[in-house]
Amino acid sequence: MPPSPTPLHSSGFRPHSLRLCSLGAVLWLLLAACSERPPQPTTPTTAQRQERVEALAASLESLEGDALTEALVELTRLTCNREPDRAVELGLRAERRLGPDTPPAQRHALALSMSRALTNGGQLEDAERWLRRAQVAAATTADPDLHWQNLRATARLRTTQQRHGEALDASEEAFRIAHGLDDFRREIQSGILRGRTLLDAGRHLAGLEVLLQTRNLADEGFAPGTIPAGIQADLSNDLGAAYDFLHCPELAVDHYRKTLEIWQGHRRLELVARQNIGAALHRMGRYDEALEMDVAALLLSQGLADRMSSAQLHLNTAIVLTDLGRVEDAVSHARTALELSEGIDPGDVRMRGEAALGRIQFRRDQFDDAERLLESAFEQAHQAGDRELILSILPTMAQLAAQRGDYEDAYDAMLLTAGFGPVVDAHAQEHLIALHARFDALQREHDLEVLAAEVAAERSARMSAWLIAGLLAGLALTVTFTWRLRLRAHRSLARAHAELAKTHRELLDQTSVAEAHRRELKVLQGLLPICCYCKKIRDEDGAWSQLERYIDEHSEARFTHSYCPECLPRVEAEVGGG
Repeated sequence: MPPSPTPLHSSGFRPHSLRLCSLGAVLWLLLAACSERPPQPTTPTTAQRQERVEALAASLESLEGDALTEALVELTRLTCNREPDRAVELGLRAERRLGPDTPPAQRHALALSMSRALTNGGQLEDAERWLRRAQVAAATTADPDLHWQNLRATARLRTTQQRHGEALDASEEAFRIAHGLDDFRREIQSGILRGRTLLDAGRHLAGLEVLLQTRNLADEGFAPGTIPAGIQADLSNDLGAAYDFLHCPELAVDHYRKTLEIWQGHRRLELVARQNIGAALHRMGRYDEALEMDVAALLLSQGLADRMSSAQLHLNTAIVLTDLGRVEDAVSHARTALELSEGIDPGDVRMRGEAALGRIQFRRDQFDDAERLLESAFEQAHQAGDRELILSILPTMAQLAAQRGDYEDAYDAMLLTAGFGPVVDAHAQEHLIALHARFDALQREHDLEVLAAEVAAERSARMSAWLIAGLLAGLALTVTFTWRLRLRAHRSLARAHAELAKTHRELLDQTSVAEAHRRELKVLQGLLPICCYCKKIRDEDGAWSQLERYIDEHSEARFTHSYCPECLPRVEAEVGGG
């Protein structure tokens, strides 16, 4: 069974009382009034941008000189995402008009818009060249916003080039710069870029977490109903892609439909939204609705010079038609997808197109053609590591082997399917169930050994499942028991720590008291050997010291010298006589 088409990327509470509710409202208003975040500039809507594009295009004939150059640069910037081919044409025309006196900011705007347009158009080498020119232009200024714009373009280009590590680094740096600029809209755009880059790098859960955080940040920072349409559409589209990657198609469809409401009326963007909705509906088994979306997207693609998108749309339509049993119509769309992808596809669309056409040819009993296409698609999917596509190809390859009587190869294909892990796609499961029924019929007629091997393999799988379940249960018990032991040890350690701290404080108190007592009790005690003539005192070492010095060294007493009333006349007489 074919895999589902791959999507594109482009709390309430009840107050306890009315009084509490009113108080909460007042507090919210006070917080909003006191917020330090500066007011955010308004962003033109998609309709207003389109009106601006038409007005500038109409004025080109009447403009000259610098005014014409500015208009061309502005037109290139406005059309680089939605009309990349037109943007490239306008940008080349503007480049020819640049002079030595052209401001660096204008050179940067043109180079960056050209890089974006060429990236969207799949011309990655030229996009890299123009991005370097934008970086050179930004380096001549001290404007951090230009550096931020370059980092966003770098992240997008590196993602398209499958250089996801560099893309993640660029998106992280862009978020840091936006936060430093204190520009709320730039922070939101950088958050969306981080989430999208993580999704493209295969880190789907991390990407979803970043996108949900960014949505909450936007809801808190913007007043209700004032979130710019572009930000709202990008968030809804990327959240839909995240849920799609995580196999939650119902949530993906809800977000894609919100994106479609915003992009309604803008051909290229509406095409992307309808294609994403169709892919998610196909994964849910709602084939008629998926076909309706794919056909609407094909109608929108008419007139757009985007062969890659058209090829993907034809491939999606072929897959859905195959599931609906309209095999002949599916063949036409599959061949058209292969023709459109010739020479421009890096491999993904062509690989899936060959797989889809191979399954269709098998249903039409064109077994040789089916085998050739499926083997080619299998080799490409194996090299690309596309597990989902491999799982969708193997059942049909097993049926082909059984059809030509090579039951051993058919059985090997089934074992290989099991070796690639569990099948997550419900339609692939249906194919495997049908394949098992086919083998039962063939084995009754031809090969009882294969039937015994299948039974043994199935029993082994059951035993493995029970063994894995037992191991998981034992692991859960072990983790729970270990956690409880650690918790108990942690609590015991906390109690011991508290007791030790208490004992430490008591010891400190006792030490302080003892030290105070020691200082107070440092007095002279016992018998002191003193000379009866010169009054010197003998210490413990046998040395004789002056009375003042001994008392000073062995007690807290200190001496001050003066004359008593009896000695004073004698001293004066000695001094006078001398």
